[in-house]
Amino acid sequence: MKNFRNSIVKTAILLCIMGISGGALAETPRPAHPRPDLRRDAFINLNGEWNFAFDEKNAGEAEGWFKPDKSDWPKKIVVPYPWESKLSGIGDMVYKGAAWYQRRFTLPAEWSGKQVLLHFGAVDWSAKVWLDGNLLGEHDGGYTPFTFLLSGAADGKEHVLTVKAVDDTSSEQPVGKQIGWYTRTSGIWQTVYLEAGEKAGQPYIQDIRIEAKTSGEVFVSATPSQKVEKKMTLVLLPDVYADDAGPSAAIDSSDGFDGLSGTIKIEKPKLWSPSSPMLYFMRLNLFVESELVDSVHTYFGLRDVSRGKYGENPYEYIYLNGQPFYILSALDQAFHPDGIYTYPTDDAVRKDLADAKEFGFNNLRLHIKADEPRFYYWADRLGVTILYDMPCFIDYTEKAQRNYVKTMTEAIQRDFNHPSIIAWVLFNETWGLKQQKTPEGQAWVKEIFEMTKKIDSTRLIEDNSPCNYDHVLTDINSWHFYIYPHKEAREHIEKVVKETYPGSEFNYIGGHKQGIEPLMNSEYGGVSAGMGDRDISWCFHYLTQELRRHQKICGYIYTELQDIEWEHNGFMNYDRSRKVFGYEDFVPAPKNHPRFTYRDLNTADFLVLDAMAGENLSGKDKKSVPVSLSLYSGRECGRFNVYWQVYAMERMSSQWKTIAKSSQPASIEAKAYSVMQAKPIEFAVPKTPSLILLYAWVEDGKGELAARNFWTFHNLDAKAEAAKGTVCWNPADYKKAEGEVMDFPKGKRDAVSLPGKAAITYEIELPKDLDLSKIKKAQFICEMGACAGIQRVDWKEKIRTVCTPQTDVNNVYPSTVEVLVNGQSIGKAVLPNDPADYRGILSNILEMAPPSSYGFLQTMEVPVKLIDKDKPVSITIQTADGIRIFGEKSGRYPIPPTLIFSEE
Repeated sequence: MKNFRNSIVKTAILLCIMGISGGALAETPRPAHPRPDLRRDAFINLNGEWNFAFDEKNAGEAEGWFKPDKSDWPKKIVVPYPWESKLSGIGDMVYKGAAWYQRRFTLPAEWSGKQVLLHFGAVDWSAKVWLDGNLLGEHDGGYTPFTFLLSGAADGKEHVLTVKAVDDTSSEQPVGKQIGWYTRTSGIWQTVYLEAGEKAGQPYIQDIRIEAKTSGEVFVSATPSQKVEKKMTLVLLPDVYADDAGPSAAIDSSDGFDGLSGTIKIEKPKLWSPSSPMLYFMRLNLFVESELVDSVHTYFGLRDVSRGKYGENPYEYIYLNGQPFYILSALDQAFHPDGIYTYPTDDAVRKDLADAKEFGFNNLRLHIKADEPRFYYWADRLGVTILYDMPCFIDYTEKAQRNYVKTMTEAIQRDFNHPSIIAWVLFNETWGLKQQKTPEGQAWVKEIFEMTKKIDSTRLIEDNSPCNYDHVLTDINSWHFYIYPHKEAREHIEKVVKETYPGSEFNYIGGHKQGIEPLMNSEYGGVSAGMGDRDISWCFHYLTQELRRHQKICGYIYTELQDIEWEHNGFMNYDRSRKVFGYEDFVPAPKNHPRFTYRDLNTADFLVLDAMAGENLSGKDKKSVPVSLSLYSGRECGRFNVYWQVYAMERMSSQWKTIAKSSQPASIEAKAYSVMQAKPIEFAVPKTPSLILLYAWVEDGKGELAARNFWTFHNLDAKAEAAKGTVCWNPADYKKAEGEVMDFPKGKRDAVSLPGKAAITYEIELPKDLDLSKIKKAQFICEMGACAGIQRVDWKEKIRTVCTPQTDVNNVYPSTVEVLVNGQSIGKAVLPNDPADYRGILSNILEMAPPSSYGFLQTMEVPVKLIDKDKPVSITIQTADGIRIFGEKSGRYPIPPTLIFSEE
């Protein structure tokens, strides 16, 4: 073994000296090594500018385009971005089918005598590769890697690499959402790179499989590129990695295996989890007899995924490291506006996962796409668990089945070692499974499930993530729903929970029945793909609470992490700019509490305030709100205390005032991984018409804030006498309007919207008992916002009927308005934006204005001399930039457009 050690040290020094990376050049796109889990030191990145030509007639092979002396290339393309993308420099989204790439490279002298490997991360769909005019080989499959051995390439000469890529985006290929949904990806879309093994003509490590248990036992095996008659030995050594993104350690020194596989033991193992994503790094050295022939870096995490019961519950949970793990997840389709399937930079990959954690998610369902390995690397590093959706085909044929199995098995082989991946999801919503309703189709789904179990028994497997209630055989009993109305969503979820029990055929097909598999939601939202560009902060609040009411549900997947092209239901915009939810500014939390955010909803411990969103309390004297605590963090249990306060914003007011609070806390004897009832909260309903907010929180036995929530009600239908000298009107009751008046919503309206250049005029009758001779002061008060119209829509290529996008941080759409009374200007105001988020509470509750829309309260002095007691008051609001005007049952404040006359 000493000889092994000495050889290793010498080799490590040599590799450090000769380590070459095109990634060191600033101009090289995506310069980082694409496989941190299978990485050699000697590495050259071939990304960057290549010669390029479309081959629409598929004539390139016959015309010899693969020959090194071809010089008439009409275009340049930036690899690794697909040719439809902006970053490629081509940006051509019209179907072309085939295209050719070519570039030249020279290997360094230090690579002489080395085993030279040419790697392609992924080419969609079919690739044919030539070196110096000689065919190296072909590969079909748009998501998985392939490698060629370049014999004799390290000779100091310039070489010509040519690639033909063909992508007809066939419905028989695993294509994900490239058909009928979003912009397709064609050609090279992951990094192309060269590596040097230790010695030409010798085996190299083709694949590694690591099964790491929480006990600290780690089974490691290597697949060599070829078998030789001499003895091959694998040696494991401690290693480190350059970045400091998460906790990491090196394995202890290990002797060589007697062969290519064996088990090592990690003393005092530190487990991988979202809260502590500990990774162990190591180097694998492959020897033939005593000669080092290959050396790669890799890593692993110690974690265990399973399903099992907890306590006396008759159903199972998803387990991580021996404890129930509540899935707080978002759907991630991993498209990008500039690179489509390819992230612009490695930092963009990292940031998506870091943002998911910042939002409170501990999981992402990477949706019908096998992404690049660096995505899963950053999930490993940052601590985001992954539900891995296999890319789907569209048409069920024998060829489609073969393509699917090839892609699925190659994807699992490539990504097996990532601890972040906790489940394989084989199919999505029965897409492509046109035979799912037949015994034949069900048998094939079962066959694929069992095949996957044989390939990987360490993870959970879901046969089909369904919207048609059609499981066959699965480790996870999940379902999808997209329902906006709260009452309908509540009834739907209650039905699913009621119908989930051992022996039930609900959510299964073909006579297959439920066992005790964990029940979770795998897609939900109030805004589905076709519902337009609109706010999600309102529906996310009540839909998430409905899921948290039920102890049987062990997790959820909100749709989705970011918007995509014409689908606008993300936590972020498509360009990853942040949306504004408005909770922080809307919720009047006590001074010693932090501001309320989406993190208080995306949390393992959740306080349920069991009421309907915006419930009307008019005519009621008291309101009783059931309270429960959903406790899934694994925190220490015992006695928890519930506290609360009630606020009211009265009609004609813009401020919250406290009207009730808990005199003493209600106690809960908490149990882990349970939903426990507490004493209901009761409060008196104010007599005055008001917007009402209940804020409640839970403290543990140490007095620490454990969970909190808020809920809104109103009693705006309660009768109230108009204050003397006050004249109010509905903004939809205008005399005339110039410009486009948007007609949403149809029927009842308490708001009016006019995009662009517009003017709207009201004629207001004065009270007969108003004595103008006594009036010393008059004011005009109105909640107004800008109205940007189509200008605000993020993806104008495909417009939906609802176009009130959620407020975002980067983009504002101000509008200047001028108010005239009886033809005379009384002032101008700059309205900062055209916002739509939770603060547009009344627009959501009473549905008399565009969803979540609201404005900014404006007050202007009105010269009394402009008013004629014998004529209606003419009020005109005009703008060049658009305007929304809100009434007392729309927008943010229960304040209609008003004239106030004062004798003081």
